[in-house]
Amino acid sequence: MKVNKKNNRLMRLLTLASIAAVLFAFVLEFNYTPSFILHSFTAVVAVFLIWYLIGILQLANEAPSIQTPFSILLGISIISVFSNVLFIGTQSTGAFGILNAILVVYVMLATFKIKNPEFLSPFRFLGVALVVAIAFKLSAIFFIGTRDLQIYVKFVSLLDILPLFAILRIINKTGRILHSNMAPAPSDQLTA
Repeated sequence: MKVNKKNNRLMRLLTLASIAAVLFAFVLEFNYTPSFILHSFTAVVAVFLIWYLIGILQLANEAPSIQTPFSILLGISIISVFSNVLFIGTQSTGAFGILNAILVVYVMLATFKIKNPEFLSPFRFLGVALVVAIAFKLSAIFFIGTRDLQIYVKFVSLLDILPLFAILRIINKTGRILHSNMAPAPSDQLTA
């Protein structure tokens, strides 16, 4: 995906909409079952956001070895979205959780190898946020059989906001860089 001001604004809006959808789904989990549409929306938005992050890494001239984990995560996310849409109500997607956890660790390790100083901190925050979110989700396995499992799982689903905030931080940083690079140089400005 091309990284420009228009796409940056669109990705910022999609990220904010996804954060709102996660919060809305969290509220619905206490009274109702959140709709399949909300979860599908956030999954599709995640695919576009990962695709945009790859574009940002290309804009920053990062090595292909840093872009590769994001590309693999993009591919697995696309497969996961299609399998969730095509096989609604089946348990055919259980392996995606473990595979996703392994890829998240791979992505986190890649974020610590970023050379561009402007994107170093935001991408590291993204890597740590992804690992924290997946670690708490996987820790729900150890609570099976306890009476607090349902409450724990409901609050763990709220952790999906952490990576979204990290991505929003990266998108905002990219917007500032695009704005400063596209602004006319002082010698090009007209004075009245």
